[in-house]
Amino acid sequence: MEKLIINNDIFSEMLSSNDIETFISISEVLDNMSYKLIFSAANIETVFDNVIKVEDRDNRAIINKRLEKQSLYICEEEYIGYVTHLENLKNEEIYTIHEVLIENKYFDNLNFMLSFNWKDNNHIRNITSYDSLLDILILFTSRHDDIVSFTNSLNFIPFFVIDYELDKSLKNLNDGFDQRKNEILYHLYCIAKEIPNIIDRGFKDYESIGEQLTLSCSPERNRDTVKEKLIKKIDEKTINCELHTKMRRISSNAPDRIYFCPSVPFGVHKDWDNKIYIYQITAHV
Repeated sequence: MEKLIINNDIFSEMLSSNDIETFISISEVLDNMSYKLIFSAANIETVFDNVIKVEDRDNRAIINKRLEKQSLYICEEEYIGYVTHLENLKNEEIYTIHEVLIENKYFDNLNFMLSFNWKDNNHIRNITSYDSLLDILILFTSRHDDIVSFTNSLNFIPFFVIDYELDKSLKNLNDGFDQRKNEILYHLYCIAKEIPNIIDRGFKDYESIGEQLTLSCSPERNRDTVKEKLIKKIDEKTINCELHTKMRRISSNAPDRIYFCPSVPFGVHKDWDNKIYIYQITAHV
């Protein structure tokens, strides 16, 4: 069972702060992954008393629904056992996503236990904001060794729109999925982490966006290739997916690429506005 360990006192504080909508967004994502919200049953009435005090009626209704649908209230002894296990796990694991994916440092991607906003804890398993979900969702995706499961897992990451044929493009990597998997995830992490900030700073054209990214990234030079292979058509609308990151050269083959649109134009799809569209992960087209 996937668990988000919640401190009762911290949760009560959150209910009276501006972080309540952040928690709602986090819990919605984790609900899609079958997570349970784990509370100590000790003094749980204090939590419910604070839920009643939430001023915004809509937020109060959503929190009540989340608690009813997702939450488990366990005895203090069992709760302390979970906390101890999670703290031990955090002490064993590396803190940064770069070290895990690129340097192959230890991270248990088959253990799905997380904490919510524990104070003085900056571990990757401690979810403190909506954006902090990105790190852990990327690392959990690394547990998949087959292309179909890998692609399905990417669909749980709310920062992306994943092309429904992405799995087909992954089969055409020059250096193979097994060799590239962790590097692909690190590239996706950097894309999701950096692209929105780059656009917010005023960089709009693909050339400028690519120059600002910490990875090797540029638009496609051959305009015929763009027209023929890198334009995604959705009904009568189009998404330009020519921007691409270039992976490391690890063989005599040309480095593999991730082709994407940094911001889906308004009106293409009601749920996609301004999201990053991941089109192909493949050999150089």
